[in-house]
Amino acid sequence: MIKISKNKYNITYGPDNAILVFSGSLLLNSVVEYEPILQLLKDSADSQEPNKLDIDLYNLSFMNSSGLNMMTKFIMYFNEVKHYKLQLSIITNKNILWQKKLCINMKKLLSSLNVKYE
Repeated sequence: MIKISKNKYNITYGPDNAILVFSGSLLLNSVVEYEPILQLLKDSADSQEPNKLDIDLYNLSFMNSSGLNMMTKFIMYFNEVKHYKLQLSIITNKNILWQKKLCINMKKLLSSLNVKYE
């Protein structure tokens, strides 16, 4: 298990179950501060190809604009750079509006994205 943890958020990646779990609030100051998280996203996708990868945002209460930018960069990397043969799913909380909006925008960039509203 790989973990990135600070006082307001936790991100864990379990390669055995192919899931990245985000929780807390991501309020980092810049895109540069999001680099380790972006790299974890890329590395987890690299290690799971050609299977599946789930990104669970259900317990992530907030992500600022730098974080949203990071997620967009990951989808662009996933879609344009790597041309993965990997099923990517995002698990969201249907009651958190920014998660819905993020997934709508990500789906525009990656039509094969599987969004699960729970």
